[in-house]
Amino acid sequence: MRDLVALSALSSLWTHYDAVRIAASLADVLREMLEPEFVYIRLWNPGDTVPAEISRDGRGENVLDRTAQIGRGFSPTLAFGTVASSVDNPVGKGQVRITAIPIGRNAELGVIVAASQRDLFPSEPERLLLTVAANQTGVVIGHERAAQQRDAERGRWRELLHQAPAAVAVLRGPEHVFELVNPEYERAIGRVANQVLGRSIRSVLPELADQALVNLLDDVYRSGKASFGVEHLVKLNRDNSDTLQHRFFNFAYQPARNAQGDIEGVFVHAVDVTEQVVARRRLERTNDELRRANGDLEAFAHSASHDLQEPLRNVAIYAQLLHDRHGRRLEREAVQFLDGILTGAVRMNAMIKNLFAYSQASRVLAGSPPMIQAGAVLESVLESVKVSIQDAGAIITSDDLPPVAIHEVHLSVLFSNLISNALKYRRSTVVPRIHLSVMNQDREWVFSVSDNGIGIDPVYSTQIFELFKRLHTASEYTGTGLGLSICKRIVEQYGGRIWVESALGHGCRFNFSLPSSSTLQPSDE
Repeated sequence: MRDLVALSALSSLWTHYDAVRIAASLADVLREMLEPEFVYIRLWNPGDTVPAEISRDGRGENVLDRTAQIGRGFSPTLAFGTVASSVDNPVGKGQVRITAIPIGRNAELGVIVAASQRDLFPSEPERLLLTVAANQTGVVIGHERAAQQRDAERGRWRELLHQAPAAVAVLRGPEHVFELVNPEYERAIGRVANQVLGRSIRSVLPELADQALVNLLDDVYRSGKASFGVEHLVKLNRDNSDTLQHRFFNFAYQPARNAQGDIEGVFVHAVDVTEQVVARRRLERTNDELRRANGDLEAFAHSASHDLQEPLRNVAIYAQLLHDRHGRRLEREAVQFLDGILTGAVRMNAMIKNLFAYSQASRVLAGSPPMIQAGAVLESVLESVKVSIQDAGAIITSDDLPPVAIHEVHLSVLFSNLISNALKYRRSTVVPRIHLSVMNQDREWVFSVSDNGIGIDPVYSTQIFELFKRLHTASEYTGTGLGLSICKRIVEQYGGRIWVESALGHGCRFNFSLPSSSTLQPSDE
């Protein structure tokens, strides 16, 4: 019993793991309990490459040396009481019995080696004492290694939190006392760590008293249920002034539990999204203003087109009446003036109509563009220009056209303008031939309208898509120079492009691309 008490008292020395200290204390206790025996202790200190070795021997170095040698070369097969060595005993003659006891499975933590010249060594009590000593030492070492591992993991965890790009804090207890804050959290609240740690959130951030965040922390601590927020407005006194700054955060409050599952605090993770919220709201305001401006502009264009057309029609009507009723009595020059007035009024009226058409084509239609049958749209367009086709004696052919993602009114305007241009700019010496083809390239459809007309000088291949840009006089070819501009505006709304391949006297090939998927929204740029 005395020996067991002495052995249990040894554990009080092991409050902090130190392999050398433990080995020395263990060797002294075992030598006292097994007197007059020889003891050798070998322990591995976690993380060390050199073990702690302690020997206790008052009877002869030769026995001690052999004991240490057995310990260093310990094999799990060495049994209790085995005669492991026969050496000269400096006190008396006879064999010395050496026994080894592993600390930990396969002695991964260390080994206890004891030696005696007694034939019955170790006795059952001695065997029990040695086993208890080895087991207790293994428990101490195992606990300490686990503690060191936890400390190392905690250190790595703290380092990760320190480097995290989000604001992180650990709050303890019902008062939410700051235990840890990382640099991002310090920047978020405008306080440094030594102003925060060890204090409650209510004392550190009194401006939160009338806000919902502290109440949310209370709920998480009481209920153990996490709480999340998106773009939550927080008013903070970040510069120790009387002005509260408005900041927006995405946050998560998670209950912090101990090993037994009890709630000890709250883990806070927050990301400052103020800049994104402000930028998005600014963009939303700008878009609202643009929508209002576009609505006003569309209303103005519609009103202006009607208001302007009415006086132009009156001018044209009265000019025509004057010409019809009094043309014979007017001088030739006056008749020419009347013809100029009439022609100008008609052209101005056509220009106003085309400007209104351009504003309508530029209007972004609501919703995602549907998948429509391009072939059906083409048939409708050809029917609408049937008279012009017959007058020109034109031959129009087409490939099988695929479904395409575009609003029907827009595709109709594209086909109508390009086919009408091909009919208008034909050569008088050949039968007009117009062909529509399509190719699928890089997830988009490329439509082509080819003709054998007068062609275009490549120098003007870009300019012809500009507003009011015409390459011919009104006396040569009628028009206002808006048709291709309208086509360009429509195609660009869908993320496509339009271009021409041509040479003078060799016809034109107008190409435009459209997406092959209906997921694309028309652009509002």
